[in-house]
Parts: sequence; structure tokens; C-alpha cells
Amino acid sequence: MLLSRKTDVTLWCFEQETIDEISINQTNCDFLPNIELPSNITPVGDINLLERFDVIINTVPTQFIRNVYSGLNLDWRDKVLINCSKGIEKHTHKLIYEIFFEVLGIDANQYVTFGGPSHAEEVARLMPTAVVASSVNKVLALSVRDFFNSESFRVYSSNDIIGTELGGAMKNVIAIAFGVAVACGVGDNAKAMIISRGLNEIARLGKALRATSDSINGLAGMGDLVVTCYSKHSRNRTVGEL
Repeated sequence: MLLSRKTDVTLWCFEQETIDEISINQTNCDFLPNIELPSNITPVGDINLLERFDVIINTVPTQFIRNVYSGLNLDWRDKVLINCSKGIEKHTHKLIYEIFFEVLGIDANQYVTFGGPSHAEEVARLMPTAVVASSVNKVLALSVRDFFNSESFRVYSSNDIIGTELGGAMKNVIAIAFGVAVACGVGDNAKAMIISRGLNEIARLGKALRATSDSINGLAGMGDLVVTCYSKHSRNRTVGEL
């Protein structure tokens, strides 16, 4: 939705029914209900069509990234990979950048990862949102920042991939605890305690893994933690409540 206001977008879809719905109705009710998709978003089912493009934006859920990308036979040398997924891979405990570096053999200078409070339901409706784009390649981070920036979507740049991806993963754990507390009927004092002490735990883990305090205390850490705890769109809070 966001990029379609600036350029044509090719969207790889796993489910054939999603392709059909977007093609015929210009909607995607399962993932973006009550939103009409622009006509310049083209859904495709053949993932090998990625070969045509220089910029690949990943939104594949973390636990499926390895399987989806390991079967591709693409030349990644001149491509840029922008990651918008969040999480830690089960069993290996790897952050997303580690999965991609291992599976695709790409260089760190080709990789950008997004973090911050950015529920798709609000981004698609052009509601004010701010995120951070992190890459060891400063020039690339600034280029991605400028391309994604719009009146409703503000992007900051960073070189801390670890902090950005760690914040996006660990906030899920705290949000589940937050949901449990909400279901138990606690008050605002306890809710604030869970968020602040949760952020402290994330910060200590981040320090051990060489993340910067700016990332943990900024959009990727505190920002994403707050929205995941409080938002009605938060799946992790919902899990805790249930």
C-alpha cells in the first residue's frame, strides 16, 4: 500500500486464493480487511519472478523464511534485501539477518531491516507512523529512508541491525505477559510496571548481544514494545489475554 503510491509493486503470495482475491476484487480481507488495494499492486504465485527485481522486500513470517528462500536459485549479488518481518527463528535462535546471511550468502552491505511500531492496519490507512531502517551500509540506509518517507510514514536511519531486530522480537514476550495481566484485571500501575521492567530486560539482553541503547530506547525497542502491549491489533497481547 505504502510503496504503491510511488511505484508499481509486484506482490508474491503463497496462497492462490489470495492472488485471485487481489486480482479480481483488489482486496485482501484476511490480512487487510476493509481496505481497497491500488491497481498497481500485481499479485504473483511464482517466487522465482524475484529475479526480475533489484529491490526485494521480505514480509515472510520468520519461521518460514529459511524454507521459502533456501529453494531459490537467484543471483543476489546486485540486489538489495529489505526485511520487514520480526522475530527469532525457533531451534536455531537466530535473528532474521543471520538467517538471510546464512541461506542467501548476501553481503551485509545489501541488507536493510525495519523496526518500530508499525501495525499494517494503520500503515495501510496512511495513519501517522514512524520506523527505523537499519543497515551497516549507511548510504543504503539513507537511500531506503528517503524512498519510504511520506507525509504519513516517517523513517529514521540506523546502523544497528542487532538492536533493531532484537527489539522487534523480544517485545512479543513482554506483550504476552501484558495480555495475561490485562485478563487478570490489573490496574494501570501494574501495566506500566510490566512495560518498564520488560524494557529493562530487553536492554540487558541487547547489551549482551552488542545492541546499542539508542535502538532499545527508541522506536525499535520501546516504541514497538508499547504498541504491541497496548494495541487492539496486537496478536501477542491477544494470546496473553486468551
